[in-house]
Amino acid sequence: DVALKYGYDSPESFTKAFTRFYGASPSAIRSSSTPLRFYSPLTIQINVKGGFNVSKKLLTDIRDLIDGDQGHNYALPDCIKYIFERIGDFEQLDFWKFAALTGDTVAQVYNHNLTTSCEYCVSGFLGGKEYIADIFDMIGYQHEYATAEQIISNTASYAQKITEYIDKGIPILVKTNLNDIPTWDSDVGTYCLIIGYEDDGRIVKLLVSDKNTIDYTIDGDNKLDLIFIGSKQKEMTLEDIYIQVIKKMPYWLTLPERDGKYFGAAAYRKWA
Repeated sequence: DVALKYGYDSPESFTKAFTRFYGASPSAIRSSSTPLRFYSPLTIQINVKGGFNVSKKLLTDIRDLIDGDQGHNYALPDCIKYIFERIGDFEQLDFWKFAALTGDTVAQVYNHNLTTSCEYCVSGFLGGKEYIADIFDMIGYQHEYATAEQIISNTASYAQKITEYIDKGIPILVKTNLNDIPTWDSDVGTYCLIIGYEDDGRIVKLLVSDKNTIDYTIDGDNKLDLIFIGSKQKEMTLEDIYIQVIKKMPYWLTLPERDGKYFGAAAYRKWA
């Protein structure tokens, strides 16, 4: 009975284990007056505290961004093209057609203000809420433009939105300035993409050129404006888009001087 009570298959196996441990059989101990040393039952307890944050993701099949070998020197057109490659729309529009949409291949720009640092192109100097709204309206898509200040005031909400977009495989357009990102090794820079995240979206992976990424923490010092592409509002044919570009050309070519920045024919005259 004792052997079965303590988990042994038979009295013999219990006697053998007992004898090994105490140096005498149970019957010998019972007939003697020698006290036995008592041992408490062995217990094992495992406590797990803390750990590693595994809330992170990076888009797969990353291609080069801003491929200078092919003359793709404007960031915004390539960033927008990259987004549409991921959502599977406007496959007929190559880099140069998107660059016409943004005005970058339409109007020359000359910066006479040495304190200004951004891309020497229309999208670099005009970048902002209204300009981006015009671009997305020309291709018939909704979007949300969140300024750096808005993101700072509601960091948790935007961090969640970042994770939702990346989890769906959709990059997020970023408008910033390379001077605000010290690790961005470039002469100029205005636009890039978020293609991944860590720490539930509070650390983002910025694709800035080629396949190079930079980690950026979104906190109280955030300098990034984020543009989230929305749903399609209307179907736009290639002809519709060309018409939009042609209608916009006089505007880009005749823009007045802005803080030492000149456009179109005025850019050539000032440069000369």
